[in-house]
Amino acid sequence: MMARHLLDLDIARMSHLLVPIRNCSIHRVMVLPDVQILAGFNATPHLDGPDRSYARTEY
Repeated sequence: MMARHLLDLDIARMSHLLVPIRNCSIHRVMVLPDVQILAGFNATPHLDGPDRSYARTEY
């Protein structure tokens, strides 16, 4: 819902955004004095190592 608000998405576009979200992914918001920006979306750096690749969900 945060991404929907920041990107001003309607329900149809929001549903397209939800499909590829990976389990336990990280999203970042940059908060500036007069605006908030989606600065990162769907990141999984904590699962990038070969010993954790099994834990990533695929699309």
